[in-house]
Amino acid sequence: MGIQYGLPFRYTSKKVVDHFCIPDGADYVDNKTVAQFKQAFYHSSYGAAAAQQVYDVSKSYHVILISAAMTVVLGYIYLFII
Repeated sequence: MGIQYGLPFRYTSKKVVDHFCIPDGADYVDNKTVAQFKQAFYHSSYGAAAAQQVYDVSKSYHVILISAAMTVVLGYIYLFII
């Protein structure tokens, strides 16, 4: 059976294999918490870098498409030469 513990110490959690392992977010996670996590992500260096990368791809998509098409064409040419 193992050791049976009483109520969780710091937060409510779900029992997994007779232990309190997984936090139960019903008590402390709400829409405000999700919004704060999103705001922290977008204001972090990774959030700014990801936004810049998406912007760069959206501005240069035609170059990426032409490069991909040329890669396929040159790949088939090389395949037929071999």
